[in-house]
Order: sequence, then C-alpha cells, then structure tokens
Amino acid sequence: MLKQIATLAIVSSFALSASATLNPAAASEFTKDQTAAINKLIEDYIANNPQKLIDSLNKFQEEQYRKSQEDAKKALKDLMPELKSAKKAPIIGNKKGDFVIVEFFDYNCGYCKRMFPEVLAFVEKDGKTKWVLKELPTLSADSTTAAKYALAANEQGKYKQIHTAFMKHSGKLDEQAMKQYAKTAGLDMEKLQKDIESEKIAKILSDNRELATKAQITGIPTFVINDELIPGAFPATDLDTKASTARAAKAKAKADKAKDKSKAKKDKQGKEKDK
Repeated sequence: MLKQIATLAIVSSFALSASATLNPAAASEFTKDQTAAINKLIEDYIANNPQKLIDSLNKFQEEQYRKSQEDAKKALKDLMPELKSAKKAPIIGNKKGDFVIVEFFDYNCGYCKRMFPEVLAFVEKDGKTKWVLKELPTLSADSTTAAKYALAANEQGKYKQIHTAFMKHSGKLDEQAMKQYAKTAGLDMEKLQKDIESEKIAKILSDNRELATKAQITGIPTFVINDELIPGAFPATDLDTKASTARAAKAKAKADKAKDKSKAKKDKQGKEKDK
C-alpha cells in the first residue's frame, strides 16, 4: 500500500510541477499540508528505494540515447544523396565508377595525409572507383587557403596534381609552397588567382561546411562509404571488402528489378490471353 501511495505521490508531484508551470493557479489546488505530505512521501520513497530511482534514470537515459541514435541515423539517410553527390566536388579516379568513396578532409590533417596514399593506391588499382573530395578546412587559415588553391586548380583540370602535392607536403604548408606547387603543375597563375578569390569557390567551401554540420561530421578525415559515415582513419585494406559489398548489392538490386519486370510482363501476357 505504501509503495502505491509513494508512486502516486511521485506522479502527483510531477503533475503538480508541470501544471504549475503551465497554469500557476493549478498549484493552489493542494493545501500546504497536502503538499508537505506529498513531499515527505517522495523523500521517504527515494530514501527507501534508491536503486529503483537509479534504474529508472538509467532506463530513461538509455531510451533517450536510443532515440537520438535513431534520429541521427534517419537524418544521415536523408542526407546521403547530398553527401555522395559529386556536383561541384573534385573527383579522382573513374568519374563513372560503380563504387563511390567520399572524403571530407583538411590539407593540414595528419590522418588525412596518412590515408591519402593508401586510398589513392586502391582507387588506381581498382579502376572502377569514384573518389569524391570534399574540402573541409578547419585547422588553420592556411588550410582554407590550400583548399581554395586546390579548387582553383580543379578549374584548370589539375586538381589531382595539386591535391597530391599538398597531401605529400612535409611540414607547414604555407602559401609560398602552394604557389610553387601551382607553378610546377603548369597552372595559369593569373586565372588561378582570380578563381581563388571567386564567389564560386567560396560557395563550395560554404556548402561543404553546411553539409558537414547537418551530417554531424565533427572530425577529419570523415569518409562516406556504402551509406555509412566513417570518422577518422581506417585500414585501407577494408576498401576491397566494402567495394565488393557495394557491387554485390547493386548486382542483386539489378537482378531483382529484372525479375520483377519479367514477372510483370508475364502477368500482363496472362491477362491478355484470358481475354
């Protein structure tokens, strides 16, 4: 009986609190003695059943975490077409590739530099992979300048050369080094400078930052592979497995579609025959 009263007291207390917030007059429905009695029951129940309170709080936290994970997963699923889009983004590899790797990166990121040669080796060996590069300069002002240089180089069809040079650069990548790499790549320096300062490139970087925020990307590198966000570095040997998984899924979807089409055709022929 005491347990039921205590539980009722807790519910009443929350109800009182909520209704007092929404309608202060509601709190006056209880006298001071009644309120004191309810509070005493709550205190006694908590004192005598601390584990139940802890279990209840843990369950609440677990439920909130599960819900936040589900919400994040749904949001990510909705964002996938945009995340995987190569529109305005530089591409290394096969532009019509059947396996897509998307990478958000910064030219001054050590892990990005570490992953670069391994991913590049896979892309070149595979021959059917499209590597979409999303510039996300976050570490320094030089990172932003480097991103602008690389995107400007892309306007002249020399993105891979500049991207490779910047990623292989040892030490601080300052603008003096960037200009030297640009000259070595044979870029038109006058056009390069105009493109660096253009609204087009500023918009690409702004869009990348906005997209990263929506996808809750908080670190670099972050890869998008097979509808999954992969934060940080990972074993590049995993790419073979991921590519096989993606291609198998596409092959199955294609076969299922052909099967459904064939069935629909037979059903139609059967109906016409019955007529």
